[in-house]
Amino acid sequence: MRRKLALILAAMLSCTFISCGSKNDSSSSSESSVEESSESSEISEESSESSEESSEESSGSEAASSIDGFEFGTVENGIYTSSFNGMSFTAPEGFEFSSEEEILSMLDIGTDIIGGDNADLYKELASKTTIYDMMAQNASTGESVIIMYENLTAYGYDVDDFTIDDYVTAMESQFSLAASSGVNYESAGSGTATLCGKEFKRYDYNCEMTSYNYSTTQSYYLSLENGLITGIIVSKGISENEAPFYEACFSEYTA
Repeated sequence: MRRKLALILAAMLSCTFISCGSKNDSSSSSESSVEESSESSEISEESSESSEESSEESSGSEAASSIDGFEFGTVENGIYTSSFNGMSFTAPEGFEFSSEEEILSMLDIGTDIIGGDNADLYKELASKTTIYDMMAQNASTGESVIIMYENLTAYGYDVDDFTIDDYVTAMESQFSLAASSGVNYESAGSGTATLCGKEFKRYDYNCEMTSYNYSTTQSYYLSLENGLITGIIVSKGISENEAPFYEACFSEYTA
């Protein structure tokens, strides 16, 4: 059950972040429900296709420039590393990484494209508003750590004016909508954190899923650079671990 809840929370995160694009598509804010969260990655991607297509037409090369040089991170011997974001994450005991197939499924990208032309993969990613790179979970405790990116130019935002505060405002508006589905978020503070040599803004929330009688704390670490928001989302599940525990799992990666 805890693993299922961890997956549901991860899917909810997908809905939350993708739905931030509702600033450009007023119909996307009411599309998801907790009962459908096991399929929400697919649903959310489908619901954002129209906004992605219009963004491609209006911002074309800009969308591609936001992920210039992008490469997925790799996992080996329980350690995630990425030359793109300069991060390394060592999974704590009991954690397992999602497979490449699972990550690509969340992006609605078939595994066949990995073995094809890199240009095809890059074109696919450039059109995506949300790109998942890493997910690690502890099935026993419901803990999870996700690394993802928000491609602001694919959303059609003016990256020169858009700020993390704008993003958080949009994100919290989706939290408010989630309450009608029995998922309640309450702000638990904010601050800053330095991870892998980069400064992140951190936003903490208490999250309660009333239909499952389950509650947890989630921390969102956000940074913005060149039209790309890097997000690290930590759900502590039923564990006693606090933010410093997860932060200590990160270190700067240098090839």
